[in-house]
Parts: sequence; C-alpha cells; structure tokens
Amino acid sequence: MRYRLLWLGLFFAAACAGQATQQMTISWNEPITLSHKQEAVLPDNLGMIVFEELVKDHRCPIDAQCLTQGTATIAVTYTGADKTAEKVELSVGDNADLVHTFDGFNLELLDVKPLPKSGESPVERNYSIVIRLISK
Repeated sequence: MRYRLLWLGLFFAAACAGQATQQMTISWNEPITLSHKQEAVLPDNLGMIVFEELVKDHRCPIDAQCLTQGTATIAVTYTGADKTAEKVELSVGDNADLVHTFDGFNLELLDVKPLPKSGESPVERNYSIVIRLISK
C-alpha cells in the first residue's frame, strides 16, 4: 500500500510538472507568442507580462461567413520591477483596443489564436496571443 501511495505521488508530481509553461524573454519590437498563463520577462529589468485569461471571443467563426469580424478580448497582467501588478484588457477585431501604455513602454496585441469554430465553446487553455513590446 505504501508503494502505491508513493507511485501515485510521483505520478501526480510528474503530471503537474508537465502542465507548467516555460518563461520567455521579450525583445523590443519583436512579436512573440504567449500561451495561456505563460510568463514573459521584459527587457531592461522592466518586469513581467502574463497572459492571464480569455475574457471573451465573439469573433466570426473560422467556418462561417459574417458581416463583421467580431471581437476577442484578453487580459494580461504586468508586474513591474517594483512588484506592483496591473491587469489590463486588450482586444482585436471590430472593437479593437490594441495598445496599452505602461511606464516606459507600450504593449501591443497583434493577434489572438485560434479563431473560434461554429458550435464549439472556447477552451481557454488552448488560446495564445501574439504581442509586441514597443519602447517609448
């Protein structure tokens, strides 16, 4: 029985480790793709950006024809070098809100992936965002 519990504990630890996302480093003016909950370290010791959540995805499904493209909204958290955190929402599409200004730089949302499919609910963990850091 003791060995079964040890084996289950090791299996659970390995499964949890497989779910961790790698931390990335962002360069100025270079697009990067972040997966859901992935962290990106900013240059010049400015802090970190995390793709926190898919707020909504009301874009035209990839397998449909629409009159408008719709809107996808995501939330990112910026944690500065001083450890203060700010959560902001950015959007692509019809109601685009693509750029947010932080201390010393702009964060631009370039894309939200994947496009939705008709009849399927969005699965947040399958989403990624393409962002670019622009110095002021």
